[in-house]
Amino acid sequence: MASTLPLKLAVLDDYHNIAQQHFSHLPSSQVEITVFTDTLPSYSHPKTTDAERQALVERLHPFTALSTMRERTPFPGDLLRQLPNLKVIFATGGKFESWDLATMKSLGITVCTAPGKGRTDGKGSGLSPRSLPVKQGGGHPTTQHVWALILALARNVAADDAVVKGKRGNKAWQTGLAIGLQGKTLGLVGLGRIGSHVARVAVLAFGMKIVCWSSNLTQEKADELAAEAGLPVMGGGIVADDEKTFKVVSKEGVFSKADVVSVHYVLSERSKGIVSTQELDWMKPTGFLVNTSRGPLVDESALLDALRNGRIGGAALDVFDIEPLPADSPWRNEDWDAEGKSRVVLTPHMGYVEEGTLKIWYEETAENLERYLEAVMSFSKAEYHKEDLEAEMPPVPEGEFCVFGIVYAHPEHADALEAVYVETTRLAPSEPGTIYYCISRDPDDRTVFHFFERYTGRAAFETHNAQPIIKKLIKDKLFKGVKAKFVEAIKPASL
Repeated sequence: MASTLPLKLAVLDDYHNIAQQHFSHLPSSQVEITVFTDTLPSYSHPKTTDAERQALVERLHPFTALSTMRERTPFPGDLLRQLPNLKVIFATGGKFESWDLATMKSLGITVCTAPGKGRTDGKGSGLSPRSLPVKQGGGHPTTQHVWALILALARNVAADDAVVKGKRGNKAWQTGLAIGLQGKTLGLVGLGRIGSHVARVAVLAFGMKIVCWSSNLTQEKADELAAEAGLPVMGGGIVADDEKTFKVVSKEGVFSKADVVSVHYVLSERSKGIVSTQELDWMKPTGFLVNTSRGPLVDESALLDALRNGRIGGAALDVFDIEPLPADSPWRNEDWDAEGKSRVVLTPHMGYVEEGTLKIWYEETAENLERYLEAVMSFSKAEYHKEDLEAEMPPVPEGEFCVFGIVYAHPEHADALEAVYVETTRLAPSEPGTIYYCISRDPDDRTVFHFFERYTGRAAFETHNAQPIIKKLIKDKLFKGVKAKFVEAIKPASL
């Protein structure tokens, strides 16, 4: 760890400017925080200009650390290689399809994730509902948003809202008909956790039939997900007692049988455009398409064509190829209320944007940042003591081998660490190849330990897996609850 203090941290894509309050307790001597409330164009998108790419590099270049919100800013390898100062990314969420994690690893960039389960130390908002089983009141905010979009389409909410607010004349009233969902069929492209939760609502609230497909989905797996969602494996919704509640069908079967198709697929190179002209042609003329997963899963040009010509009942989108949507995007500029066009409902990637969710993510990020700063301070402390430690080393006869270094222990467990190490090495001289073990506590800081170990030669050291006993103890978790940080990399020396 080569970071120095104060850490230069950029908080990216904080549209609501809420991150700062979660980091305000950190002293400015340890971290300097800059918040960006906008998102610059994606570095690797084909429509991004060279000037826009350069602007993104110049924005990120000064910072040692970045705090991100999901994948609002993608990190391809070409961008990462132009950020030599970057040492750590504090991420939120658990999927990073647009990040080049392999390049991050090769460049030595650490990624600390905030999965949304709450701080591990009990502080903050507590356990997130996302971490609970759906039968115990758990759930994902995207599930709620999926149903908001489905109902907005079926009940024609956006158009009726515009009518009542006078946007179609002061006398306009009941210009369209709503569509009932009872007994209809919901098709799911991808049946994971969110998909199964969406299906659960469909069955329990509207008695809908469920058909589902993905490239590797089996009926056995679908049955497991139905049971996990608290539904009967057979006979759920309005299906017969001998029919599966979550029925696995072909891809064509999902699009041709469903009245509503909802996309819940993981984005990858293989899944881009998984919904295109063919799939839209399979849909019923009255069918609705809902996408809350990732924009590129649906071929945008094919969908625009289908909607402009009224070939399907409508679409509700929360995700797009480019986010935020550019001002010249056809989604922003088309007159979707014109005669002959399909119903269209658009939201700005709000599926996960709940106050509670973002609060927990930033609380977790703050905890990750606290730990990182503590480690940086510990490393600096070890570097400060390094020369003293080298001077303390006793002379070693020719041919012998020694290792030495510094351990920084948690204050609550420093005594136990010392006791366990002393007990573990008490009989060490009787082991083949070992000569001497020593650990001493810094007189000025009782959480800092100097250790020194001697062996008859390098070969003897190698028999201990080429690491000192104290590091092996920490790695093997033999301290029985003792927490310790091994700060400085081992520096073996033949003397």
